[in-house]
Amino acid sequence: MYKLPPPAGAEQLAVYQYQVPLADSLMLKGMPIHHRKGWLLRMTGSSGAEGWGDIAPLPGFSREAATEVEEALTTLCEIPLDEVNRLLPHLPASVGFGWTTACWACAAHHVNKPFPEVLSDSFHPVVSINGLLAGTSVHILTQATELIREGYTCLKLKVGRHALEEEVALVEALRRLGPSDMRIRLDANRAWSLEEAVCFGRTIGPKQIEYIEEPVADPEAFPRFAEATGIPVALDESLMEGAVHSFKDKAWVQAVVLKPTLLGVIRVQGLLQEAKESGIRVVFSSSFETGVGLRALIAMASAWGEPSAAVGLGTYRWLATDVLQPRLPLAGSSVTVADVFAHTFSLNHAVVKPWNPT
Repeated sequence: MYKLPPPAGAEQLAVYQYQVPLADSLMLKGMPIHHRKGWLLRMTGSSGAEGWGDIAPLPGFSREAATEVEEALTTLCEIPLDEVNRLLPHLPASVGFGWTTACWACAAHHVNKPFPEVLSDSFHPVVSINGLLAGTSVHILTQATELIREGYTCLKLKVGRHALEEEVALVEALRRLGPSDMRIRLDANRAWSLEEAVCFGRTIGPKQIEYIEEPVADPEAFPRFAEATGIPVALDESLMEGAVHSFKDKAWVQAVVLKPTLLGVIRVQGLLQEAKESGIRVVFSSSFETGVGLRALIAMASAWGEPSAAVGLGTYRWLATDVLQPRLPLAGSSVTVADVFAHTFSLNHAVVKPWNPT
């Protein structure tokens, strides 16, 4: 069902590096981040086809350091392109994502097809997006009001960062703001003990809660949380760690959140297959990639995802500018796939520079 890309007749590979300012500082594992840094791959062939890939390891979450990425990029620049796929299982996840999606994009250009059509014979023409909420309670409610006004029907809220009473009140306020069919996704990033998580879950109840990601510090306690609260669980960090080895007979798992930059394409494809066989929802999500990476995520979500599963692309709002100009048309609660891939762009040379191995 899923396949790794051939180099699509590509003959040259160029590497760029970028530093994109954020619209607001981002706290990642307790550290403030003010810029998104990464690399772009540009693959070209004799037919004139080209494809771009984004390599954006996320500080505090990606396993690979910047030095490991640069070592892998040096290797890619030194060997024939048709030999790279055999190295794919050994590349850092973010490099594998950038390489693979550049290949797919180049293949699509080569045969004059939309990017998603290279991944699947059919794809969803529209991808729904969940709204991402962050900041103080006042800021979150202001954001939520605006997002609901824009037509968002799925909002995602980080929890486990403030007092339980404050976060319970925030969830209740979100319920009052939106329509009764609005879905709320919660993400605790394993912030709680089982007792704290159960207290929170029982207090808010399951109404309108689509799922909560990684509610408990110990993944072994996830099923006990779901049983005690009636709130289903989504897996995120557990997928990177391999903490959950199989989805079979796990009724408490509502969804798997797939972040290809963190997982790598090979791991994503395996999880896709297993989730489909187990009847578990797949939710594609970004890791604060640039427009190049988000184009690839939209292609994956439209080809491999479900129409009703809102994609986590709200991170694009955090970028003060982009490597692409003009920016992608991602200002609303959904995106028309044809618009994304009809979008012509140029590089923003204010933030993108050629990269040379040292």
